[in-house]
Parts: sequence; structure tokens; C-alpha cells
Amino acid sequence: NGNLVASFKLKSNFQGNIVLEGYAEINKFQDVNMGDFGMLSDIPNSYFVPYLQAAQFWEVDDPLIQQTSTQLNDARTNISDIVQTTYNYVVDRIDYSDVKRFGINERQGAVKTLQGGAAVCMEYSDLFLTLMRAQGVPTRAAFGYGYDPKESSDSQESHQWVEVYAPGYDNWVSVDV
Repeated sequence: NGNLVASFKLKSNFQGNIVLEGYAEINKFQDVNMGDFGMLSDIPNSYFVPYLQAAQFWEVDDPLIQQTSTQLNDARTNISDIVQTTYNYVVDRIDYSDVKRFGINERQGAVKTLQGGAAVCMEYSDLFLTLMRAQGVPTRAAFGYGYDPKESSDSQESHQWVEVYAPGYDNWVSVDV
């Protein structure tokens, strides 16, 4: 996905610093028109299977997740409609928790979040990702750092968001719930 990955093989008793120098070139992905995301039927089957499956915090097969995704989907096949409906559902249903943001932040997964658990970006993302997968849309989690304008300019904050596969672009598109 254009990321650079470095790996190092060091002796277990190594002591010292590893210093990397370089630069990053950042290009803006084209403006995204949600109407061009494509249809569920446009998603190639084989490669995307892992991005539809359940995992520890993404309980795709849970009855509550299945029931909710069925209510949300209403036989939709247009991916942009599914993204918008699911996004609206998650942001309207979940309350952001400053207590969790500044206190103990244990990951709880999509089901507990749906049941009203305290939420920060991780829970918003986990729930959105899980509901999208349950509706047949390949999604994956993205982790990184975000800039918070309320903090000092040197401050970076851990952040999680979701990438949705859009066959109309043949690319992953970031959705920050």
C-alpha cells in the first residue's frame, strides 16, 4: 500500500541505537466520490476473503452483529450506500468517552461497543469494520497517529480508523469514524 517496512536482525544481547534517515513523499489520493465506490457484485472473491472474516475484536458472526447488519443493509448492494448508512448508525449510536481516552483504555470489541460500552476511536472503528464485514464489504483496520489541534503541535495521539475496499477505484479508501 505504498508503506515502507524495515526489518532488523540483531543479536539478543545487542545494545545501541538504530538510526534511520530519509524523507517521505506524500501524495493526496484523488478526491473520492462515494458514488464511484462500486457494487458488492464488483468485489473479486478470492483475495478479499480475509477482509470479510471475524477476528478477536470483530465478531462478525455474533447474532447481535448479524441482526444489526441485516437491519442496516435492507438489501443494499451499492457500497457507498452501505458505507454511509453504517457510518451514520455508528456515529449516532456511540458516545465518545473522555474517561477512556485519558484513563484505562482496554479494547472491548464490536459487540460490547454495540451494547453501550465506552468508546474511543478504537471502538468506533471496530464496530464500523465489523458491521461492514457482516454486510459483505471488505474492510481492514488502520493504525497510526493523529494530530489533535487542541494539543501542542508536537503532540501525536494514537489513532485507529478503517479502510474500505472500493472496487470502483480498485483501492482501499480511508473512513475515519
